[in-house]
Amino acid sequence: MRFDYRKAYESGQYQAVEEALWGLSEDADALHVLGLSRFARGQFPEAVEALSRAFSADPTNLEVRTNLAIALRRAGSGEAARELLLEVEAASPRDARYWNALAALYLDGSAWLPAREALEQAVSVQPDHPEANANLAIAALALGDWSSASQGARAATALAPESATAWTVLGRVHFAAGEVEEGLRCLELAHQLDPDSGEAASYLLLRAAASPDWSPERLRALAEKVRPAERPRPPSARRGGLKVGFVSGDLLRHPVGLFLLPVLRHAAAGVEVVSYANQARSDEVTDELRTYAHQWRDIWRRGPQEVSALIEADGIDVLVDLSGHSSGNRLDVFALRPAPLQVAWLGYSGTTGLSAMDFVLLDPTVAAGDVRGHYTESILKLPHSLFCMPKPGDAPPPNPGGEGPPRFGVFNNPAKFSQGCGQAWGEVLRRVEHSRLLIKGPHFHDPGLARRFKARLRRLGVDPSRVDLEGYTDRADHWRSIQSVDVALDTFPYGGATTTTDCLWAGVPVVTLIGDRYTSRMGASIVRAAGHPEWVAEDDADYVNKAGDLVADRRKLAATRLALPEEVASSPLADEAGFAAAFWGLVQELAGRDQAA
Repeated sequence: MRFDYRKAYESGQYQAVEEALWGLSEDADALHVLGLSRFARGQFPEAVEALSRAFSADPTNLEVRTNLAIALRRAGSGEAARELLLEVEAASPRDARYWNALAALYLDGSAWLPAREALEQAVSVQPDHPEANANLAIAALALGDWSSASQGARAATALAPESATAWTVLGRVHFAAGEVEEGLRCLELAHQLDPDSGEAASYLLLRAAASPDWSPERLRALAEKVRPAERPRPPSARRGGLKVGFVSGDLLRHPVGLFLLPVLRHAAAGVEVVSYANQARSDEVTDELRTYAHQWRDIWRRGPQEVSALIEADGIDVLVDLSGHSSGNRLDVFALRPAPLQVAWLGYSGTTGLSAMDFVLLDPTVAAGDVRGHYTESILKLPHSLFCMPKPGDAPPPNPGGEGPPRFGVFNNPAKFSQGCGQAWGEVLRRVEHSRLLIKGPHFHDPGLARRFKARLRRLGVDPSRVDLEGYTDRADHWRSIQSVDVALDTFPYGGATTTTDCLWAGVPVVTLIGDRYTSRMGASIVRAAGHPEWVAEDDADYVNKAGDLVADRRKLAATRLALPEEVASSPLADEAGFAAAFWGLVQELAGRDQAA
């Protein structure tokens, strides 16, 4: 009886397919199925090999071409995949999978507009294609079109209610609207649908820190539950000078890239820096970071075993994770323990959950009290703040503020807008008569979202007639928006970092509420390091009172605003050399301790 390899593949009998077909050399259909089977097992280079042979045998087959491109992309050969698909783009194929595959390559490189155009082609060919609708939502969101993103994400969940990806995308849409609770419900459902997806679990962990319903202990429990398979620690492999590796998907104009710059600008003598970039994009910050690296390794789309072997071959002594559970993380690599010492810093405000991650780098404010139970890692503390931000080159000079009604401002990511924030903002407006509130978010120029968000504020006790919404702007207008308010209000329990430093450098005081976790102590860490502990509130009432007190004496506030940038410049928050010395001192101490052991 002839083996039905296609039926075997469709029923998940991948090993049987491999054993039956691996020796074939000319049967295009059999090679196609062999490639699909290998792809389903995560064997992307092997899938490329089989699909390439299938394509050589049948070069006019669009399905084979598309599947080969998909496999090339997953194997890290995005440019080859793009060339393969673009060869037939002019013919405008009537195939949704083709257009979705092409769009995925554009999405990898943040080419949002061509991605959207390709996805609109996919949906026009096949309106009920759930993945194309979900990807269309991602592209639309990146382009600032929240209403279209919402439509695409809701279509995807309706078409594929069992798809964790679809619910994750809808969660992103809710977060962009400041709907934290609704977004978390989507992410929890995505995790339930696909509990083995590290990506879905990581995104849930990243966003759940904005909810008071998720305690630090609950976050740790989930992080430990979903951690990748780990292996025992290898022996120390010191070979001469100290080699330190930094792993991140954000080595560009991103908070991580910006906070990393001072450390690399002032790297300790005798230390060799190796950067492992898990990203498809680059910019001028990437270019500067490259100049400080003795070696720069692109690890985008490279498998964990391959990257781990690369790091081991590089002889890294201390490997620093700059992502945690944020997008673009490589916890799958850290789980394989490619370096004798592994340290988490920046990028994520909680525990990785990995026993292979030895330390987490914090500071006296973030790690105040007994927070050991929040982390699987041992805690190391920098002396002042775990953040250092020198003056941005485009920061404007300070101004004394306006003379009209007091104006407060919120500039943080709407994914951090808890219900408690909205209720506190309403109290601030009631406390300060005639005051107004500016809330800036990337998508608030969308009329549909603006109406929806103001209705939400009304339900939380905020008078929407006293709220001004502002959407995405360029950097120059961003600075103008910051300086148009008298006092900035931090979000909680997930505060800001770069938004807080931007406000301080612009001469705008920031009121922040300290809480029970890393995310709710970042603002306190920053403003204390800047020399203004009096702006740190202990509870909701104190937060409201501090905001009101700051605008009560406009003359005093004007003097504070004018003096603030100079105060920041002379504070630990801007002391690049001092911060870097403390960082490298800790790293060298760890390496020496490990060598002695």
